[in-house]
Amino acid sequence: MGITPLTFDGYAVRNVKLWGLVCRACFAFTRDTQRIFCPKCGNDTVQRVPIIVGEDGVPTAVNSGRKMKLKGSIYSVPKPQGGRARGPVFAEDELRMGGRDRELRHAERQQERERAAADPFNLDNGHKVWGQRGGTGPRGGGGRVVAGYGRRNPNANNFKPKGSKKR
Repeated sequence: MGITPLTFDGYAVRNVKLWGLVCRACFAFTRDTQRIFCPKCGNDTVQRVPIIVGEDGVPTAVNSGRKMKLKGSIYSVPKPQGGRARGPVFAEDELRMGGRDRELRHAERQQERERAAADPFNLDNGHKVWGQRGGTGPRGGGGRVVAGYGRRNPNANNFKPKGSKKR
């Protein structure tokens, strides 16, 4: 139509910035920014990149070619230990094995219930205090899966004494 869109401040919009994911291993591209693993190769090497839609309407993924962040990946993986504890998730198909998919669905449903219970527009929630953050699990992460060990050192000694220090 030839009409220049304006922002609320009166500035002309020259380009629109969207977000997508690019896999640094196979260079596959996807617009689903909630993914953790690449849809093509299955590795956890996806990184968020901006997509710029120019004045001509052609979308361009800005691929800076920067190196992957190696934090959390420079330590060797310790031997798996027995017991009930589950090991880390290194690929997307591991989410379907051993009941992990059931746990993930349960965590997502729990997070959805908490989000619905904290809805400020619901008349039943008029007595609640707003602005509190929460979620399922000890850190409030909800149903989000962390690939591998995340950004922590799996070989670090994370022992914390049970008692407090006396001074």
